Amino acid sequence: MSTFEENLDDIYKYDTESLIEFLRNNIQIKEEYFDILRDQEITGSIFFKITEETFRSYGLKGGPAKILVDSLSAVPQFTPSSLSLTNDDDELQQCMNDIKRKLRNLGTLIPDSNEAMRNEYISAILHAAIHIARRETDKEISLLPQLQIVGDENCGRVDYTIISLEELICITESRRYLVNKGFIQNVIQCESALQTNRKKRKAGVAFWDFEYLYGVITTATDWYFLSYSPEKISCSFKEPIMIKLSETVLKIQRKNQT
Repeated sequence: MSTFEENLDDIYKYDTESLIEFLRNNIQIKEEYFDILRDQEITGSIFFKITEETFRSYGLKGGPAKILVDSLSAVPQFTPSSLSLTNDDDELQQCMNDIKRKLRNLGTLIPDSNEAMRNEYISAILHAAIHIARRETDKEISLLPQLQIVGDENCGRVDYTIISLEELICITESRRYLVNKGFIQNVIQCESALQTNRKKRKAGVAFWDFEYLYGVITTATDWYFLSYSPEKISCSFKEPIMIKLSETVLKIQRKNQT
């Protein structure tokens, strides 16, 4: 039996029948649902972009639709590289002070917190990360919110885009919940961004020459990282980086200082 982890790189190349045969060997759903995929002419490249709502609009019941979408999160895993910082690092301290200020003003981030509140914390963390990356690499790196990205098949605004020398290098998707859906959306965004980079190279605007991007899917408290190229997709879904954004932390700190 094949597995998604072993074969994900090939899914994009599958025609409809190859995709159905692959799914038949990996998941347990009724044969009639494979017929729906056949009727809709779903190929491998299309399959990876479909949401649970779209599967249900095709006629799949909730259970099979969820099984298909959940299977997309079983992608090869990777561990993002990390950078060690001392506790007295200037940028780290500034980021922490900014987050503490937001915690005092906005309060604890909870599952029902809205996207605007989450973005307050996400923005603080991303700005600090950009400053540190610029300092450590000595490269021009910038952060653009709500950038419109136009690909060959998809277009839309991206929550945050990290750019270096006119080339898109990282796409960040802010999510309130439904991280799996955010992952699929982030893959589509990365694909469109890669197409944008290619157009810039042809126009002589971009300077880099690499065929991959990084993606970030975050709820502000949970951070997942994605590595995307036309040949391979991998992510850190099994081990998210977690940041506790709670007023309790402030109370503990004040108690320790007294």
